[in-house]
Amino acid sequence: MTPGEKDIYDAVISADGRYLIYAALTPTSLSEIYRLDLETMTEEQLTNCHTAFHETTWQSIPEEFWFTSFDGTKLQGWIMPPAEITLGKVPLILQIHGGPHSAYTNMYSYEMQSLTAQGYAVLFLNPRGSVGYGQSVTQACRGDFGNGDYRDIMTGLAHALNTYPFADSSRLGATGGSYGGLMTNWIIGQTNKFKAAVSQRCISNWVSFYNTSDIGIAYTEGMVGGNIWENTDRLWERSPIAHVQDVETPLLLIHGVADLRCPVSQADELYTALKRWNKTTKLIHYPASNHTLLKSGKPSYRVDLLEQVTSWMKQYV
Repeated sequence: MTPGEKDIYDAVISADGRYLIYAALTPTSLSEIYRLDLETMTEEQLTNCHTAFHETTWQSIPEEFWFTSFDGTKLQGWIMPPAEITLGKVPLILQIHGGPHSAYTNMYSYEMQSLTAQGYAVLFLNPRGSVGYGQSVTQACRGDFGNGDYRDIMTGLAHALNTYPFADSSRLGATGGSYGGLMTNWIIGQTNKFKAAVSQRCISNWVSFYNTSDIGIAYTEGMVGGNIWENTDRLWERSPIAHVQDVETPLLLIHGVADLRCPVSQADELYTALKRWNKTTKLIHYPASNHTLLKSGKPSYRVDLLEQVTSWMKQYV
């Protein structure tokens, strides 16, 4: 109903019923307040809080695409070019959203924009499990984590590499938080395509997660299927920590110490396991920080987190 590509996250109707007033952001602009005239369907921007920022900062514009996954499912993705594309190819960072029952939209991402500003292209996808496709696709990953959702992501990556010639298939990185951190951990145990990975507020071990997370029982049984008494083998086999011997990708683990959703022990376990097998890894704890560290954490921690991600990618990709 509203014009343009926007991510609207709060809205009210005026007392006389004529206007819709809402807060929105776009892939290249931070939040502002808008007013839509419901009679004429004309939109007016009421605030200009971030004009100075946008006038002095380059923003990458995402390009939307659709691809057909391994089983014929049509899925959505975007790619963001870096600030400069030379005659050669540029490294590509795969960004994986949380949930999995969420979705990338026409939002603004500090994390992605910071990567493109450093010379990386960024790929982000809505694999099965994401919302917006209908119930059957949203529920398709339940009870089967690490199979269809993983294959969707790898199919989307292959599509992007075949479609966008500036993306270098030999210089790939992966990152994500929450479910995205879990999937990052899983990916590097299944393939060695990636030169570096950063896992944020992750899950690594379904068996220990089951009784330590604030949603451990319901989430584990929903995503993998079964409980720790009757289905231990299945939960272990679908745990990234079970595949550490196969990992060749340098992994940075970032976690808030006060995270109740994905307890910090999940990062600690994976770090210890990787060290046991002499893998390249690093662990960063942020004190008194919860599961929403990147969105609402202490500002200095959020800045440091972005710098840690780009530093790790620069070192290995």
